[in-house]
This record gives sequence, structure tokens and C-alpha cells, in this order.
Amino acid sequence: MRKVKRKNCSKGQTTVELLILLSFSMIALTVIYSLYSDQMVLSQGSKDSAIARSTVQKMVDAANTAYLSGKDSELKIYVEIPDSINLSNSQIIDRSVILQLGNGTDIIGSADINMVGNFRANTGKYNMYLRYDGNVVRIDYKDFELNKHGVFASVSQGGSSLQTFTIRNNSSSAIEFWVDSNFSHSLVTLNIDSVDTHFTLNSGDVQTVDFNFQTDATAYGNYAGTINVIGEQDDINTEKKLYVSVESYLQISDLMIYPRTISESVGVSDTPSQDYSVCNHSSSSISVSWASLKDIGISFDDPAVTSVPSLSCENFTTDFSFTETGSLDANLTVSYNDGNTYTTFMTFNVS
Repeated sequence: MRKVKRKNCSKGQTTVELLILLSFSMIALTVIYSLYSDQMVLSQGSKDSAIARSTVQKMVDAANTAYLSGKDSELKIYVEIPDSINLSNSQIIDRSVILQLGNGTDIIGSADINMVGNFRANTGKYNMYLRYDGNVVRIDYKDFELNKHGVFASVSQGGSSLQTFTIRNNSSSAIEFWVDSNFSHSLVTLNIDSVDTHFTLNSGDVQTVDFNFQTDATAYGNYAGTINVIGEQDDINTEKKLYVSVESYLQISDLMIYPRTISESVGVSDTPSQDYSVCNHSSSSISVSWASLKDIGISFDDPAVTSVPSLSCENFTTDFSFTETGSLDANLTVSYNDGNTYTTFMTFNVS
């Protein structure tokens, strides 16, 4: 009798079952990985939050300790800024320290004293210095340091004053420096020696920066600004500011004219007058002569005063007239016995 052959489908069935099993396994692995990744993110976020809170508290405690310890007290702390911190929205403002986490949550601490400073431009671990200067706690990083916090000078009108400060590289590698100024005044200039505007310091090196104030003959009062020092190391810039201020004081000479300057707005047909005094501060009589320098379009006569008794003043009135419009300048100079001179300046905006 002839046997009937059975169809062999077990092999194909097994393949299908394996594919189905593999599909379920892949789905399960995807779910497990997703849960694991979410857990890791939550875990890292929780860790970063704890580190940020610790850093903020360290800063607040150090600021309070420096404040309570008195003027010029300084503390060094070791802080960590997690990579997830949003530095662009983190700040040190008044009494508050704010670190913003990657999820937008702010970690905030409040000290008992105002603080001045910034977080570094990079995350990571580094030393931070907090110093109480008698007014605020200043936050600094001593990869490099300036030997002065500010420079204050007094200069007579028309004089100059040479000043210096030093920059020290405290780090273990070279730092490239740029030095410029934010000092914009028309009557007083701040000039930095060209060799001190860009240089590199190796570890432990010191550079002396020379600069000078130059005052105009009419400058009077206080003029302030900053010298900005930028140090670049490993593509990270750190900026420190040196606060500068110069007082230009009136130089008393034997003979002076009051007022020293005038500035008026007048019409072209006006004929304004100005009262002046020429005063002798010496103990003997002074003979004087006069000279004037003026723009075309302005005219006035030289004073008739030829001598001034000791320790007294001679008064005179000067009348002005105009033939042109615009900003017109003039000056009047008195010369006396020993050849010295004194000048008064005038500006008229003529319409």
C-alpha cells in the first residue's frame, strides 16, 4: 500500500514564532531603556540640584562670615557648578545668589550683605574668593590678580600724573592679557602704555602696567572710569576691573582771571557783556599786558587794566559782538612781570 507524505511546516512555524518573540523582546527592551533613561535623567537632575544648593549655601555662608569678620576679611571656598546649570540666567545680585538648573528651576540663597561679582563663564569645580571691603563682599577668582582695587589721583589743571598697577598670573599655565580703559572725558584723558595693552604671562610672572592721566587746562572736578583687564586661558575669558578716578584741581597762580570759562547761547545781533576780575594773589604789585585769540565772527576789546595791586582784584567788563553764526570760541590771556600767563576761555553758540 502506498504511504501518503505529510507536509513539513514545522520549520516555517518556528521561524514565525521566533520573529514574534524577537519583536516582543525589542519592545520590552525599548520600554526598559526608556524607563532607565528617564530614571537616569531624574537621578542626574536630583544630583545637580543638590550640588547647586550646596554651592549657593557655601557662597552665602562665606559672604556672611567675611562680613562679620570685618573689613578686608577674605575667605576661600571650593565650589562646583554642574554642567546642567544655565549660566546665562544665573547671577549674583545684591544679597542674592541665583543658580538656574537646566529645567528652569532657580536655586536661590540670600546673604546678610550685598555681594558684587559674577560666576565664571564655565561650569566645573574651582576656587572662589570672597572679600569684604567695608561696603560689600566682592567675589573674585585668583587665576590672576591685580595688586590694586582702585587708583585715585589729584592733578592740577593742565598737568599729568603717571600711575602703575601690576598683574600676576597665579595659575599653572600661561594667560594672554588685553588691557584697555573705559574712561570717556573730553577734558581728561587716560593713556595706557602701548606695550602694556596686550601681552602673555607665564605661571608666576608679573607685569607692571603704566598709565597716565592728562588734564586739560580747563578741567576741574572729579573724573572717573575703569581699566579693564581680560585674561584668556583655555579659550575662557575672565575680566577684572580696576576703578580709576582723578581730581583736577584749580592751580592758584599769582595772577588769575575769574570766571575761568564761560559758555553762552546768543543771537547774531546780540551784544552780550561779561564781568571779569583779574586778581593778584602775590605780596607785590603786578604789571600786566593782554592778548586775545578768537574765531572769525566774534569781536571784543582787550581790557584797559595795566597793573594789579598786591592781594587785590581789578574788575573789568568785556562787550562781545558777532558777525557769523555757529559755535565760536575765543580766549583772553594776561601776561605779567615774570613772563607767566593766565588765560580765560569763552564759547558762544550763535544763532
